[in-house]
Amino acid sequence: MKHIRFFLCVLGGYISGLAVALFFVYAARALNDGRLALSVVVLVPLIVFLFGWLYFKAVREISWRQRIEAIAVWVGFIVIFDIALLLLWMKGSLSDIGAVSFTGYGLPAAALFTAAYITTKPAPKLASPDLLLNAK
Repeated sequence: MKHIRFFLCVLGGYISGLAVALFFVYAARALNDGRLALSVVVLVPLIVFLFGWLYFKAVREISWRQRIEAIAVWVGFIVIFDIALLLLWMKGSLSDIGAVSFTGYGLPAAALFTAAYITTKPAPKLASPDLLLNAK
């Protein structure tokens, strides 16, 4: 496994997802349109999928056991970063982490499983049929 690449992908995905989430939440508050805040539910797992795909495509040779461990550690990092963000920046308490539902961590985990599955098999090679094989 590539540990530095893994941590950079986790950190890049988290920071990008956080920036998108903050932008859309503040835009929803400024424009007084709650529908914008719901776009975070779609965009953040897509960002996690992108960074997961970038990581898993570089380590195609690892087994599924190692992929599941990487996904568990990735989601663990997300939880740790969320707790740190809640306690240090938002000045909340640890009991406020219950406001984040299971879906908040389940969607990124599902996106990571999808990225891991997509990168397991090499892409099929396209070939045109040999039309002259049976021509006489």
